[in-house]
Amino acid sequence: MSPKHMSGSQKRKRKQSEESLVQYQADDMVKYLNSNKITKREEIVENLDETLVEEQETWNDNVNEQYGKIDELNEDKDDHVDVNELNEE
Repeated sequence: MSPKHMSGSQKRKRKQSEESLVQYQADDMVKYLNSNKITKREEIVENLDETLVEEQETWNDNVNEQYGKIDELNEDKDDHVDVNELNEE
């Protein structure tokens, strides 16, 4: 004959399993509710990546422009006659 009532340990186990099921389902619901936040974070990271790429390209352009000016100065320098070379001849 089975007992009419559950024992204390059986009640605790049942309560614990019900609580863990509720917590598991609540965690799954949070994923759906926070999906907008995750999407916003991804958009922010993507925008940041694009901004960094643009800044890197601007920096590269500036550096290339400066090197171009240096090359022009070096070419102009090569066109000038060195006075010391004239004195040696």
